Parts: sequence; C-alpha cells; structure tokens
Amino acid sequence: MVLVVGVNGSGKTTTIAKLASKWRGEGKRVVLGAGDTFRAAAVEQLRIWGERLDATVVAGKEGADAAGLAFDAIQTARGQNADILLMDTAGRLQNRVELMAELEKIVRVMKKADLEAPHAVLLVLDATVGQNALTQVDVFGKTAGVTGLVMTKLDGTARGGILVAIAENTGCPSTSSELAKAPTISNHSPRATSLAPSRGWTPRSPIPRKTRWRQRYDAGQRAERRKQEYKRRQTRPRKTKRVNTGLKLVLEFGPLALFFVANQNSGFTPRPGR
Repeated sequence: MVLVVGVNGSGKTTTIAKLASKWRGEGKRVVLGAGDTFRAAAVEQLRIWGERLDATVVAGKEGADAAGLAFDAIQTARGQNADILLMDTAGRLQNRVELMAELEKIVRVMKKADLEAPHAVLLVLDATVGQNALTQVDVFGKTAGVTGLVMTKLDGTARGGILVAIAENTGCPSTSSELAKAPTISNHSPRATSLAPSRGWTPRSPIPRKTRWRQRYDAGQRAERRKQEYKRRQTRPRKTKRVNTGLKLVLEFGPLALFFVANQNSGFTPRPGR
C-alpha cells in the first residue's frame, strides 16, 4: 500500500500513473485509489489512467470522505488479491493545519484496515521549488511518516538540487534513478524510495568538450553578426521626402496670386498717391 502525498500541483496523480505503468509492465496487479475528491476532474483523470493501464480504480463522489475511500480501496485490493495499492490524495499546503489533520485521519483509517499500512508514503516534490521543500518534508514527515521522495518536473532547467539539503538536514532516504522494488500487499517493503522523471525527460548525455566550445564559438559569431547589422542600420543615411516643385510654388505664391485675381474681378484700382 503506497500513499502519495504532496502540495497542490506537484504531480501526484501523474506520478501514480507512472508507477502503475512500471509495475503493470512487470506483471503486477495494481489498484488505484482516487483519494483526491476535492480537485475538479481528479477522479476522471485517474480513471483514464486506469483504463489505459488496465488497472482497477476505486473512486467515490466528488467531495466524498477521502479516509473512507481509502478504507474501501484497501478492501477492494484485498478482494482482488492485488499486489499494489496506489492511494492518491488531494493536494494540500503544509501550513494548513486543518488539511494536514485530514491527511492524518487518512493514515489513521488505513491503519485500522492494516496495522502496518501504509507500507510506503511517497512525498512528491516539484523540482522548481527551493527551500520550501525542506518545510514540506518536515511537516509531511511528522503527519504521514514519509518514507521516500519523488522529484517531478525535471524536463525544464531545474535539476532538484534541494534534494542534497534534504538528505543532509532531515536524513530522508536518498533518491535513485531507478524505481525501488515495488511493495506488495502480501509481502511489502517498508521503504520505497524513487525518483520518477516527468514526462518527456530523459537523462542528458555529456557533451564533448570540443563540441561544447564549438557551440560557444558559433553563438559568439552570431551575436557579433547581429551587433554589426544593428550598427549598419543605425549609420545608414535616412531617406528624405522629396517635395514637388510645382506644389511648393503653389503653396508659397498661391495666396498672393489669389489676392490679385480677386482685386481684378471686383474692379478695384488703386488711386495714385498724393
């Protein structure tokens, strides 16, 4: 029985699907518990993953009691003689006391069904989170008894360096690139430490030194060409607008010509000066 916890948006449901896919590929029977009854479409998301992976999904109505659903999921897994139960939970901030109390209730109810449950508690951490991850590990560890960490969203620039500080400060199990042996309901393992890469992420192969310097040289040449083009455009003489000569004469002498034409038509003749 694996309980998956974490803050909002850390990737718990997707991580459950990745773990289920791995264990289903190994031929194990997996049951998914849709314990996130708060987030909209969370149950539907897990059901879709269950259909794709051919795994049973235990779900309830939206807003249902997550602790009661966890108990039903354990009974269903036992009835189907499943090897692994993956229990999803709603995302919750570690500083919300009432939400952490609900998580503590889920753990308490699972222990009523099985004294050793949950056999593993995985805390899902976002790789882009910094020092806040230390607080998450501390609070979730005291509430649910975290036994392992899962680092997600490694397909960006973040590399999850906070794991080093977590291992030094809290002594939480270190992560590994391969998933640990799956704990089963009948013969479980008390530790399940894993690092599940996010979608589309693959370990990057080291770039040869010659190739790396070549890339830097090409980038510098492109920047220099852009700089020269910018200077050339700035020093280019600007085009001046050409004004028609006839239009210019009309604009300058037009009012004077109109004055004489108007005086001739009116019959006005200037008197000689005295």
